[in-house]
Amino acid sequence: MEKDKSGNFIFLANRDNEVEERYLFTKNNYASHSLRHNISGEESLRYIETAIQNPDCITDGKAEKQRNYYLIVNSQHTKSCIVVKVYRIICFRKGRAFYKIATVIDFWSPNYQVINKLEKIIWKKKDSLI
Repeated sequence: MEKDKSGNFIFLANRDNEVEERYLFTKNNYASHSLRHNISGEESLRYIETAIQNPDCITDGKAEKQRNYYLIVNSQHTKSCIVVKVYRIICFRKGRAFYKIATVIDFWSPNYQVINKLEKIIWKKKDSLI
């Protein structure tokens, strides 16, 4: 993770030895969404970086050029299901290897309800709980 002179966060990811992808989370966008979704602090920034570099699942979103990254950060096993705490990073492609982060949401959900049925799964870890 880098921080540019304007205060924007830039996350880098290199998948399958392809071109390095850049993810921009603008300063204003981060400030407004950190209050709503409780994602402020160094720990949350590390989760965002991990979700981009090593996600549990990647999906195509409902909108055009939208991509969602999911990272499980905590789980609880109950009698009926597994409940997971997930970071969902919603990005929009702005160029060949450039994405702009629209928002980051952390939430608790049963593992079978994390991904919306309208999203197409692009990639998923073999041992993922979702």
